[in-house]
Amino acid sequence: MKAHSWTLAVALGIAAPALAAGTPAAAAPSATTRAPHGCPSRSLITLTSADNARTICARRGGRVEVALTVDWRQAPAPEQWWQPVSLSGTALTALPDTVMPRRGTTLARYHVTTRGTATLSSTRQVCAPPPPDGASCLAMESWSATVVVR
Repeated sequence: MKAHSWTLAVALGIAAPALAAGTPAAAAPSATTRAPHGCPSRSLITLTSADNARTICARRGGRVEVALTVDWRQAPAPEQWWQPVSLSGTALTALPDTVMPRRGTTLARYHVTTRGTATLSSTRQVCAPPPPDGASCLAMESWSATVVVR
């Protein structure tokens, strides 16, 4: 039986830097990582909110899809939802949005085009917008994933 050796590693932590309006901020420890040794053979990789701070390996010609969700009943204001996913690096090419996401969901799709590294990232406000003349909460949550293309 042939075993595929590839590693999912932690690259970045969650950043929610403030304690405000009774909302606890959380931070995960960050770690130094190295690129995975091999890539899975699947052509579609789906990343979710649970994949924060991961490094994944992808093969050229494949696709990477991102689906970041929040429970819209707990975070009803659109300001509390994930912002559009940002792409840095040259290994991926953004594909057009062709699907209408559910409430509280941010979607992104990418084609794996060339060897290299790309970072996908997004942020969201943890607290709802304040009422007029109310105190504002400055806590933010960030999400990122690194894609290494072989």
